[in-house]
Amino acid sequence: MVESDFENSNFNYFDQQIPLNALEEEGVSTVRCSTDYLLKHGRVSEHGRYLIQLGGDEDGFREVSVFYFRTMYAPSHFPGPEYWNLRREMELSRAVCAPSIPHTIVNMKLFQMLLTQNGILESYSASPDLIKEAFFATLSLDLDEEGNKNAALGLQHPDQYVLKPQREGGGNNYWGSEMVEKLQELEQDPARGRFILMKKINHPASLTALSRTAR
Repeated sequence: MVESDFENSNFNYFDQQIPLNALEEEGVSTVRCSTDYLLKHGRVSEHGRYLIQLGGDEDGFREVSVFYFRTMYAPSHFPGPEYWNLRREMELSRAVCAPSIPHTIVNMKLFQMLLTQNGILESYSASPDLIKEAFFATLSLDLDEEGNKNAALGLQHPDQYVLKPQREGGGNNYWGSEMVEKLQELEQDPARGRFILMKKINHPASLTALSRTAR
């Protein structure tokens, strides 16, 4: 499992530990390490095998079969060119990357918006209508007539939409009054095209228990 040294990437630590424990019970070795550790102790062999040095033993290199990423999703996860090169080496090695770069890209919002357009999903699925039943409206915010019309929807009905940037993962969205302020800020800015407006998912209310850091 690949983590980060420069950000708190362990907020889902216990969720991550469950599959690791299950793998260990099946005799599959797992290692949690940071990108900084891989920069110092990882390398790709001439045959494309990604090797990692463990325990400080110069001869103790072991091949990595799967990279499971808990980092390398956001621009802040790449503070220098060496991190981009590391991600490239991992992707081009024989190891399976979870997720791969194409999988990461297709999870970004503009690509998700493309999949909702007529004719796109039909090229990849024999049952597009069944899949589309799970879709929520995802609208373009380009600086054109359609984008202006969609932005107006968000301004007029902030309780019905959420503003999402071209990023994979959560925690970067704008809601309610913050969404209105952001749309007004981006009114004439070409950067608005890097956002999408999505119909808010109003799930049924239910009681549950939450566990928070230090509580």
